[in-house]
Amino acid sequence: MGKLKGFLFFLLVLAAVVGGGVIGLRYSRDKVAPVIEVKPNLVATKHMGSIYVYGARVGDHVILFDSGADSAAHPVDAILTQLKASHADVKDIFLTHGHFDHVAGALQFPDARTYLGAGDVGLATGKESPDGLLVKLMTAVLAAPPLPRITNPLKEKAAVDVGGGKSVLAIPVPGHTRGSFAYLFDGVLFPGDIMLLKEGRLEPTPSMFDAHPEENRASIRALKKQLADQTIDRVCTAHGGCTPAGLGENMLNDLVNRLGGG
Repeated sequence: MGKLKGFLFFLLVLAAVVGGGVIGLRYSRDKVAPVIEVKPNLVATKHMGSIYVYGARVGDHVILFDSGADSAAHPVDAILTQLKASHADVKDIFLTHGHFDHVAGALQFPDARTYLGAGDVGLATGKESPDGLLVKLMTAVLAAPPLPRITNPLKEKAAVDVGGGKSVLAIPVPGHTRGSFAYLFDGVLFPGDIMLLKEGRLEPTPSMFDAHPEENRASIRALKKQLADQTIDRVCTAHGGCTPAGLGENMLNDLVNRLGGG
């Protein structure tokens, strides 16, 4: 009986901790950190403590890299204010993968073109559940309404013209999710959740958040080869922010070497 009481007490404590965490995350969904400049005309903010959203002005319009976990798009609004832009100026949204914490804000921009790996369209539109128990649980308690559609599903490496003489290079990096994509724009690499910035260096996504860690690591190694002819000034992760200016390629190479792909 004593052991049973102890176990029940443990469950109550666990439930309280998890419940408190969920409430805290829900409360912080629309709490946005100050916007920072990554480089001229490219800015970033974060919410819920660690979820980054990036926006860039290209001529008279704006492109986004991920859109955050807030379906009311408060993080995007902060970015638009910094870029002196409006909702109507958002023309292209590049989603690194289909998890709720990266796609929800796109709901506020129904006229924008949305780019996402074809393998993740089901995740973003609510027709499929994510892999991995922890991500399933987080999605169940924190998910926003699904997106109605993805206008531009991506199936392979492609250069997307975004105007102003600039383009976004989209590169498939399956692993974290089936349809994960990385994007390179103006020397800045946006790898989504295949890696994060932690304690001054790039690291692969922790396995507790990644149902397919070996496939993810293989994609990181392959990414270096796919970018061999490109300049990578900075790497801006979805969790952890950006590497220092000028060190992106070196820090990516360091990660690949530690993964045995140098």
